[in-house]
Amino acid sequence: MGSYEAAAARWKAAKDAGRPVGEPPLNVEQRAGARPFLEAALVRARGIQRGDSAPQIAQAVKAAGLSAVMLVVGAGGTGKSAMVHTLKRRMEESGAGYLVVTAYTGVATAAFGGPTLLALMSLGILCKGARDVKQLKPTEIATARAKFASECGVGIENVGGIVIDEVSFIAAAVFVRLRGAGADEERLSA
Repeated sequence: MGSYEAAAARWKAAKDAGRPVGEPPLNVEQRAGARPFLEAALVRARGIQRGDSAPQIAQAVKAAGLSAVMLVVGAGGTGKSAMVHTLKRRMEESGAGYLVVTAYTGVATAAFGGPTLLALMSLGILCKGARDVKQLKPTEIATARAKFASECGVGIENVGGIVIDEVSFIAAAVFVRLRGAGADEERLSA
């Protein structure tokens, strides 16, 4: 019997006996998806603790054979949400930061208590391309940070990762523009 099967059997036996069990263990595929995400968040957290710059942290993530971006796909019921819930808990427990879960619609974020992507990034409902993303002026950054904290319940400096559900609803150019805005913010805050 493999490690997952043994953990699942222990969890089921405890549940059947009426003992508190918490969440069931992640299966092999869920662990394979969650592990590199958590590892990248931990590399980032250690870099922040050392005082590394954003480019240094990005290089450390890459040097560890990890990626700052991950795409998880699967049909409904395959365990994506279970993986995200576990990641959210493990990131906080391990000091990797908070996991913000957002999506295009409120229905998708409700289970995680997260804001919609449109509210979080101050995007309009018709935002479909890079030209729709507003570039912040240096004087607007503090207001944007406060809005982010208000929407997420945590300051952006304490975020270890972001999950964007319903990613197919947003054009790829929007993410490139948002990533560029984050890089600008790093330069402005330095």
